[in-house]
Amino acid sequence: MSERKRDYPSGAEKRKIKQKRDEVIKKVPKISSFFQRQDTVSDLDWKDSSEACSSSHIHPEIEESQAHTLSDVHPEIEEPQVNDSDISADNADCNIISSDRGNFGDNLTECERKIIFKLGPFKPQGIFPKVSENNRPFSAYYYSYFNQAGIKIISTWLCYSNVLNKPYSHFCWLLADRQNKSYSSAWVNGVSVRSNFTQTILDHEKSQQHISASLSYNNWLQGNTIDTLLKSEIDSKITFWRDVLQSIINVIITLVSCNLPLRGHDSDSGNFMAITRLLSKYATLKELFLKPKGEINYLSPTIQNEIISLLGTNVRNSIISEIKKAPFLTIILDTTQDLSKIDQLSVVFRYISVTENDDNVPKEIKICESFLGFIAVTDCSAAGLKTVILNLTKEYGIDLTKCRGQGYDGANVMSGVYGGLQTLIKEHAPNADYVHCAAHALNLVLNDAARHVREVSTFFDNLEKIYTFFGNSIKRWTMLSDDSSEKYLITLKKLQPQRQKEVFQN
Repeated sequence: MSERKRDYPSGAEKRKIKQKRDEVIKKVPKISSFFQRQDTVSDLDWKDSSEACSSSHIHPEIEESQAHTLSDVHPEIEEPQVNDSDISADNADCNIISSDRGNFGDNLTECERKIIFKLGPFKPQGIFPKVSENNRPFSAYYYSYFNQAGIKIISTWLCYSNVLNKPYSHFCWLLADRQNKSYSSAWVNGVSVRSNFTQTILDHEKSQQHISASLSYNNWLQGNTIDTLLKSEIDSKITFWRDVLQSIINVIITLVSCNLPLRGHDSDSGNFMAITRLLSKYATLKELFLKPKGEINYLSPTIQNEIISLLGTNVRNSIISEIKKAPFLTIILDTTQDLSKIDQLSVVFRYISVTENDDNVPKEIKICESFLGFIAVTDCSAAGLKTVILNLTKEYGIDLTKCRGQGYDGANVMSGVYGGLQTLIKEHAPNADYVHCAAHALNLVLNDAARHVREVSTFFDNLEKIYTFFGNSIKRWTMLSDDSSEKYLITLKKLQPQRQKEVFQN
């Protein structure tokens, strides 16, 4: 009769398993060891602690003279939040109770990696054995050091393996780039403690391998893993394009219901693009239009005019501020009559804008031309226009002596060398040279050229007669407009000759 095989462990085997489990549990540090005090240790306490370590055969080898500030190369790592319930749930599958490097191989599974991150760095407090005669024992004081300012810096990454009896880098072990040519396995598998070990720790903190691993570790703790980032990016794009399509449909429905065209002369202009750009900046208007009647909504014509006035004042003040800072400027003036037959003087300043960097060093120079507004004038003489300009510069605080140019048309009241405006302005700004407006000069040249060529002059005279013939009769103009023989509607325009006052009179 064959012996029956037992498919469960015997009592002796169970006792051995329990004994091994108890030994591993004894090596696990208390939960209080994961929390480091941040207060600064006095020199006396440090000395006493060093003497205590020496009596226990522990060589701290931490000196302030050897400490260096590494805040610029070593990022601040957040302490992992350990949740016992989460660890217990994952341990049911992985059976991990310690993050000691010596308990794991070179290749970690996904489950093991998650548990190690939740457990945090393994930092036993001692007593540490001396591995050989050439090496020194490790000390818990290596977990922190003092920088040159006397501030205690905790090396979160530094761990000690009770299995390997060597210190190692928690970050490099988990997240160092093994494919990099400069990869070193020393701090991954453990290093020996030799003389001046503090400087060895500081040198490793400055290495590119450690800095990259530290950044990856911090990203992992914040949940910035590849799968979460990809999912977040996909969800963000789906939400974005859904909102875009919904907004476009609503804009089109609004324009169509108001019988307004969607496009202007090209695809980038018109009502549709204007409203779309506006809604992209002020999405809160939806809540404003949902308010009941009678409540404040800032949509009345009075508020609209007030807002326009305030915006205009703000823009003008910004332009005046730039003009005041400019080293040089030019005045460009011209007058024209409005529908009420009042002369309006248009004021334009051309100036240099200098952009500076944070160190007040000029990095860009550009020429700006800004329109300040219209001024109603009743005295169109040179003296009257001079008074308007002087009052304007005084009101805005503009230094007229910085003026280096004047741009007017060719009328004698503006360009006269004896009594013109340009001569009167030079009394206050001697370096303000007069330059005849290039646009007016070009218009005068074209007019003179057209008058001296018979064919051109005859063409424009006949065109003017045709306009007068059709324009003086509504019936004839209607007949011209209803002509469907042309593919595109052609409309006659009245000729606008240059004003006679712009002819050179000097």
